[in-house]
Amino acid sequence: MGNDTVKIKNRPAIVRAWFDTVINPLLHGLSRERELLKEGNWTFRFYKRRFDELAPVKEYLHQAGSENLKQFLGFFPEGALLIQKHDQGIDRLREACIELFERIRTNAAFRREFEAIAAESASLLNKDFASNFGASFSPEDQQALLAEYLVNGIQNLPEYYTTHRLWAAYGARLASVLREHPIAEAQSFCAQKGQSLLSDTASLAALLDQVRSDLSLDNDVPFALPSVT
Repeated sequence: MGNDTVKIKNRPAIVRAWFDTVINPLLHGLSRERELLKEGNWTFRFYKRRFDELAPVKEYLHQAGSENLKQFLGFFPEGALLIQKHDQGIDRLREACIELFERIRTNAAFRREFEAIAAESASLLNKDFASNFGASFSPEDQQALLAEYLVNGIQNLPEYYTTHRLWAAYGARLASVLREHPIAEAQSFCAQKGQSLLSDTASLAALLDQVRSDLSLDNDVPFALPSVT
């Protein structure tokens, strides 16, 4: 790494661009990823079959960052390998989440619990079952949303969610289906992929952090410029 930084000494404009459009945005995004991965909240969304807050590296960058990333990786090719591992890990976790979601959604015990909750929740919560969801939610989408919560390991929902009271009352009961053998196996596989991605995310962040530190000292460029007010 030291030899690479020597090549770009006295290039403060280039380093500034790398910091602002590549390194800092990636470190910010990867930091959020690590928080979610440690919690086991994949932010999987059933309606689009992908994550809300876990993404391939380039999705954290604007157009200028994508262009500058190419130059950056020309000097730090080890970063390209770590990015590839990270992005492959995103894909593997997404596939694992889809498999877990489908096993939950199609599970007979889950469907029985859903029907029972739909029948009895009105008297407990003093509201029609469907009103716990958005107006456009069909019964199939209602089941899918609750299965999504199970995939993401959601225990508590913020009060601004329309499903907050329903999940507080019945989330633990629905979570009992996670002990069903086909589902438990898929959940364990998700957890493994999540841990693998967490490791890859940490490795990439460590490289970016070290490179940023070296470049900052070699080129007398601060990590970030103060905001102009």
